[in-house]
Amino acid sequence: MIQKIAFIGVTGNLAPFAYKELIKKGIHIKALVRDVSKIDRIADFPTEIEIHVGDLANMNSLREVLKDVDAIYLNLSTIDPKAAFQPEIDGVKNVIKLLRR
Repeated sequence: MIQKIAFIGVTGNLAPFAYKELIKKGIHIKALVRDVSKIDRIADFPTEIEIHVGDLANMNSLREVLKDVDAIYLNLSTIDPKAAFQPEIDGVKNVIKLLRR
């Protein structure tokens, strides 16, 4: 049974639909957040979400948010398709790399 989940992309447009349901089910959320100021702009952002400041490109911050979780929820997109780091491709590769260890 899932009790704790790593949520990557918690400040995205579709994220509230997911995290509200997870919270209703009593699932603890550890969120990896690159830009914490985005949380302040989200009306009624749940205080029960555990925030971990970091980035998918940073293996240390990613390792920390993945520690002691039962599942991972990825809510990712790239605004610039020519960006050097694309979360939905490169970020997922980093997650898989850490999980293989």
